[in-house]
Amino acid sequence: MKKLIITALIAAFAFAGCSTQKAETKRYTQEREEVVRKATLNDGVSLITKEIGNGVTSFSVWFKTGSRNESDADSGISHFIEHLIFKGSKTGKVNDLSKTIEGLGGHLNGATSHDFTYYYFTIASKFADTAMDGMMDCLINPAFDAGEIGKERKVVIEEIVRKQDNPYGYLFEKISEVSYASHPYRRPVIGTKEIIANVSRDTLVKYYSDHYTPENMVIVAVGDFDTKELTGEIMKYFRGGEKNTSTALGHIKGDFKNGKIEEESHFKQTYQAYSWLAPNVESPDTYAMDVLSIALGQGMSSRLYRQVKENKQLCHSISANYSTMKDEGLFIVLGELEYDNKGKFRSAIMEEIEKVKKEGIPQAELDKVITVIENGYIFEHETNEAVGHSLGYYEVISSYKQELTYVDNIRAVKTEDVKRVAEKYLAGDPAEAGLRQSEKSGKSE
Repeated sequence: MKKLIITALIAAFAFAGCSTQKAETKRYTQEREEVVRKATLNDGVSLITKEIGNGVTSFSVWFKTGSRNESDADSGISHFIEHLIFKGSKTGKVNDLSKTIEGLGGHLNGATSHDFTYYYFTIASKFADTAMDGMMDCLINPAFDAGEIGKERKVVIEEIVRKQDNPYGYLFEKISEVSYASHPYRRPVIGTKEIIANVSRDTLVKYYSDHYTPENMVIVAVGDFDTKELTGEIMKYFRGGEKNTSTALGHIKGDFKNGKIEEESHFKQTYQAYSWLAPNVESPDTYAMDVLSIALGQGMSSRLYRQVKENKQLCHSISANYSTMKDEGLFIVLGELEYDNKGKFRSAIMEEIEKVKKEGIPQAELDKVITVIENGYIFEHETNEAVGHSLGYYEVISSYKQELTYVDNIRAVKTEDVKRVAEKYLAGDPAEAGLRQSEKSGKSE
């Protein structure tokens, strides 16, 4: 599942059932599917549109390249380029795109993941043409100015340093590192200080030229516009006839290893994570795994929270997470605890997992989880920007159609499916990563 607002909704709805919600969600997903359109433009560019007449337009451009496309030698280069794209173009039309769009009352951002990189803005529709022209100019003709590279190099290195102040973010990197033998998901998206400090402008330009090609590009527009007119405007940026070879990678099988790592940290608590290899986006098991992650470890009504935190009082917090990815991702259980409780904490988690593997979950519990997901789906699509992000996310890792049919597939999950995926994927010893509380800081009261 994409990590959006499901966790908050679990607390808000407290697993309250609602029969009318199911009918509302089904109607909502059917309406969305009817108005979402996809076209392939010149040079292989994909365009996905959804018209909503609310005076606002959200426009995003996605590239099928992220850290999984990198090598060990250039780890973090996708994220570095993301920082540089909006810092001016070779045409000189835009020197700082963020200032231009913010000056019109909109906002602009970008993000890099293992599977993709994307850029987006949301703005009043009357200014959308201006914003789109500036964004496309920066994406197609980036300047890669030497001065800006130097500035952003320092910014990215500072991000790498600061990440160690975020226990859960740093723990996620560590559990990924020990969960894969050689798969690129083992590397941090942000890269390392050494690589970012030394990567050359020529290397950045070559990576951009190889991966930021039309065939690797997905444009998503959601908002107040006419699709035919928008398509005509976008086609102006692509002449047609260019021979581009897509560098988008096919499936790379996840090579799980149940490694272990423990580091002493400066935190006042211990942070511990356990992981198992989980299905990729193309597997029909993803929906049952989403249900399993919520039933086990999302919210105060979840099994791990009730048993491990509340009843046995072995931790300060605990959760289970599963993200749908292009290749096999991870099912992760993580928590914050006192170091002396580490052994009991692990045993209690395994006990709850074994219960699901042996008994499954009752129908009433399944119904409550599905209600949470249905509500989450609707709340998650309240804005043009959120709708565009969901469509783009699924299109670059598989197909936008999976996003449109997501709730129907969740509603098809049976109790026996949850038991089956628990047995299949949560088998064997997990990988383990821990950040041991500093002896200098002592234990929290």
